Amino acid sequence: MLAYPITLEDEDGTVLATSPDFPELTTFGEDREEAIARAVHALEEAIAARIHDRKDIPAPSPGQTHATLPTLTSVKVMLYQGMREQGVGKAELARRLGWRLPQVDRVLDVQHRSRLDQMDAALGAIGRQLHVTAAGSTRTPAIRPCHAVTDRIRRLGLTDRQQLLAEAVVRIGYDWVTGNVSFTQRELAQELPHWNEWKIHGTLKELNKLGIMPVIKPAGRKRPSLRALVFPALIEGPGSDNDEHTLASRPN
Repeated sequence: MLAYPITLEDEDGTVLATSPDFPELTTFGEDREEAIARAVHALEEAIAARIHDRKDIPAPSPGQTHATLPTLTSVKVMLYQGMREQGVGKAELARRLGWRLPQVDRVLDVQHRSRLDQMDAALGAIGRQLHVTAAGSTRTPAIRPCHAVTDRIRRLGLTDRQQLLAEAVVRIGYDWVTGNVSFTQRELAQELPHWNEWKIHGTLKELNKLGIMPVIKPAGRKRPSLRALVFPALIEGPGSDNDEHTLASRPN
């Protein structure tokens, strides 16, 4: 997570908080703890304004007292900084991801609760990866990010149409924490606006017969949990070279 330095000063019974990295930031609290807590919210507002105005967001400078951004906000800042460094605009990021522009707007909106798998996919599109380690833990999480799942899909030997739909399912429904994939056909229709209902349903049936998506339920009913789309090696660590064959027989 990103932690920006905060300068605290006593002023008429309150504590004033400013930031050397964000001159526009000024807030206060009744004590140091409240001032730092308010500084976090003020930082998010300053960051949102800079993203809106297409201004640079600096890396944190050294300091003794810090305000730590929430994890999701930190990831959004890293994405925005990476795009600025590489000269990648919203339209180009949308093209690389196969997204619509409103989807890109949301992953850059610090007020929007984007899924971490979406953030991982966006970072992957600019050549970066998201790695998460629990504080105090020496064990590396077994689940790999969203782009790793799509990489494995591309090795299954599917047709272009089948691969496109499978990747769309992962984009809209992959939960990188649990390793499950869930979706509705309505969500797929929104993700693939040029596909009609029959094309989506027919391709889902083809993937069902291949054992890649063993559960299909119509939109409007309970969202299916499609564990089969998340390969065993992505959940349990590196597997054999026959992961694709193991997939078809894996229970849901």
